[in-house]
Amino acid sequence: MGKKTNLFIGLLTAILAAVAVFVLFSTAFGATADSVPSVRGNLFYVMFGDSDAGYSTVAGLVVAFCLLIVGFLSSLVGAFMPGKLALVPFALSFLSLAAAGVLFIFAPQLYIAANTISPMAEDITLGTGCICAIVFSFAPALLSLYGSYSAFKA
Repeated sequence: MGKKTNLFIGLLTAILAAVAVFVLFSTAFGATADSVPSVRGNLFYVMFGDSDAGYSTVAGLVVAFCLLIVGFLSSLVGAFMPGKLALVPFALSFLSLAAAGVLFIFAPQLYIAANTISPMAEDITLGTGCICAIVFSFAPALLSLYGSYSAFKA
């Protein structure tokens, strides 16, 4: 794989991973079964908790956030590596971004496990923040997979 291809794939992956971080400011959970909008806040608020309201830190979501940052940084490193050297950063980026996407899929269950909430806990659904974080975690993961495959074939 050429140096320009590494640069293009790495920077595009980094941009999509950065978008995944920015969409964490969106609503974490969707409406309940009777269409009452969720008032739990954005993903950062859900992730790091609120001691005043009695919400705990959700460790699984903090790990997912850290994996997004690792994927972002490793894709930037892979963008500037020539040839087969880009295989390791792109593979690391693929693994971390895919794992972050999987953890965001389980955000409602992780939130319920970390916090003692009402018996209507099964009404918590994925909100726009979680859905966008999932999409913008898996899209750069696929680009990183292509980057690592192309670097392996080079």
